[in-house]
Amino acid sequence: MLGIDWSRVHIEAEHLEHSSSDFLIEKIDEYLNFPNLDPHGEPIPNSNGLYRSKSKDIKMEKCVTGEKYLIARVNDKSSELINYLSKINISLNKEIKIIDKLDFDGSVIIEIDKTQHSLSSTIVDSIYLTKV
Repeated sequence: MLGIDWSRVHIEAEHLEHSSSDFLIEKIDEYLNFPNLDPHGEPIPNSNGLYRSKSKDIKMEKCVTGEKYLIARVNDKSSELINYLSKINISLNKEIKIIDKLDFDGSVIIEIDKTQHSLSSTIVDSIYLTKV
């Protein structure tokens, strides 16, 4: 992705969206070969506002303990969240295993690269997965 860290992409896209013409945005879209998803896995609508593909991902909180999943999408509203996920080596298409789900607080324990991490319910609520 042009060497731009995924924690910076949203900020730059916001600047571009508010300072560019529709023509430039369409040309960038064409240059990128009309991608279906943004760098955080969110669907991108076409110029008519229609989505090019339907997402089949599921919220992390709905995933099954003991199963493996790929990171499909991350809510990019918080750069701090993206920075934290990068710090613990979570990125799109990365394989994780759901180790445990703690009902009392909504947190989830995952394993990624043979290391376990406990994710708060706030983080869990921002991550969408697809089954491996």
